[in-house]
Amino acid sequence: MTEKRSPKKFTTSNMKTFNVSRVGHNLDKDHSLYKPPFDFIFEWDNGEEKTFIIVSLHGATKLAEAFESFGYKQEEDSLEFKSI
Repeated sequence: MTEKRSPKKFTTSNMKTFNVSRVGHNLDKDHSLYKPPFDFIFEWDNGEEKTFIIVSLHGATKLAEAFESFGYKQEEDSLEFKSI
């Protein structure tokens, strides 16, 4: 899903950022729309559009690595993954 923005609405959007979060499960596990392993949200902001996709834990970690190599910065409230 993508949200286009006008520069007037968002003034701090010059920085490329990404964020990883868990899908909110308001319902119990049997009735949740997004079941594991696809229960993470990866979203990125390129300064003009904010986009997100539903991914697995593996997908979220690999996308975070890739976006960091593209020069994106991780948002402060993003989940962080540590290597074992």
